[in-house]
Amino acid sequence: MGGDYLNPKIALPIAAVSADTAKSWQAAQQQPSGYRSAVFSLDAQTFLAVGLTGADLSQDFGLHWTPFPSPPLNAAFALDANHIYVAGPKGVIAQFLTAESK
Repeated sequence: MGGDYLNPKIALPIAAVSADTAKSWQAAQQQPSGYRSAVFSLDAQTFLAVGLTGADLSQDFGLHWTPFPSPPLNAAFALDANHIYVAGPKGVIAQFLTAESK
């Protein structure tokens, strides 16, 4: 993940996937919708990327990304699928809850 931090709303080709344990890479078929500063895995095929302009979710190993409602965020840490923490501007710290963790 990444992008242009100074222009976070610009969607650049920032996501890539590998099917051969990182020997080769291909661009995601549908890219995240802007700068994303962190990405984490919810399970083997589901990923969430967060940034100052929102978040994007991929449910197909990172090939396609769709916008996901989110406040501005800059960091994420996933201890496991049920313990995911995010941080944003002005001291925002929150826990991301999946359906399984409720």
